[in-house]
Amino acid sequence: MPLRNNRPTRLTAQLCALLVACLSPVVVLAQAGKAVDEIVIRAQQATLDQSSGTGVYQGNAELHQGKRHLRADTIRITLEQGAPVLVEAEGNLVTLEDEGIVEARGKRLVYDVNVERIRIFEQAYVNHQGRVFEGAELEYDLQSKQVDARGGGEDGRVRLVIPAEEME
Repeated sequence: MPLRNNRPTRLTAQLCALLVACLSPVVVLAQAGKAVDEIVIRAQQATLDQSSGTGVYQGNAELHQGKRHLRADTIRITLEQGAPVLVEAEGNLVTLEDEGIVEARGKRLVYDVNVERIRIFEQAYVNHQGRVFEGAELEYDLQSKQVDARGGGEDGRVRLVIPAEEME
């Protein structure tokens, strides 16, 4: 039986590289010279457009970075110079958990990576260390841990719940 040449062709190698880049991207971020946990994204389908610097992950999409976890029907990431600058998630229910400190959910979420600010829209909910904020739109600053809420609810107002143990 003749021996076959098992070396991959250049096209096969390029297709494999593209497949790996689209289906299981791992991006290492650096902020001010300091390494940050890698980002791992999983989804049923992925489209990466290198010319526009966007990646769209659809179908049970998940993004994990250290202790931060985001789940949505669709996650869209915008890159500048190879690093994520904007993460947008939407779906029937978008959830975000961060180090057991904050839990957030809504139908749409926008995360501005550079300023570490999250905006949540439509039935927005944030639980920050037991304090619950609800409204039509919430903004959460990951650095200062500040929450800003706007409108919503049945009566058009925001809702805040302060745990009883904090009032003692």
